[in-house]
Amino acid sequence: MTEEPADHPEPLATTDGAPAPVRRSSSAQWALGGLAAVFLATTVLFGILAVGYKSDLDEAVDERSDVAATAGELMQATLAFDYRDPEGSVAAVLTNASGQFAADFEEASEAITEGFAAVEAVPTAVIRDVFVSDIAAEGTAVAIVFYDQVIDGVAGSSAFTDCYARLQLARGPEGWTVNSVENLAGCGRTELDPPSGAPSTTVTP
Repeated sequence: MTEEPADHPEPLATTDGAPAPVRRSSSAQWALGGLAAVFLATTVLFGILAVGYKSDLDEAVDERSDVAATAGELMQATLAFDYRDPEGSVAAVLTNASGQFAADFEEASEAITEGFAAVEAVPTAVIRDVFVSDIAAEGTAVAIVFYDQVIDGVAGSSAFTDCYARLQLARGPEGWTVNSVENLAGCGRTELDPPSGAPSTTVTP
């Protein structure tokens, strides 16, 4: 009766004394391959998310810039209203206006023209800064506009400094427009060129 040879572990060395090659099990190879695939997929996913986030961020920055530009342009046109060119002045304001503000301004434009003409008032304005809120989901925003204004007229010149206004804007098919303007307290007033014999004064509310 012939005895079966006993099971022996694989040799640690070949017959010439060199180390025997290490054999990896198929299960270990599959595990390593699976981990590599998961790592690659995760890397690609994060890359896609990063690109999407950057795109959304760029779009939000662009929209806020559009809101700031619209608010600044409307305030500039409103504060620099020129009674000598009422049609051009009204058109400049209405370009960025909508809703109730547009209707109210157009209705009051004749009275504004007559009032400025009566004292030959010519205003100039400097928009110093515009701060914009977050853009709401329904396409609305609020802007705070800081400005200075000088009004020259027959009675002299007056400077209004550190003024600010709150504007409400809405996004429409053709872009952003202003539908509400509220002047807020804070202007300081200085008489730059008072009538002859009158002292220069500064008034701060």
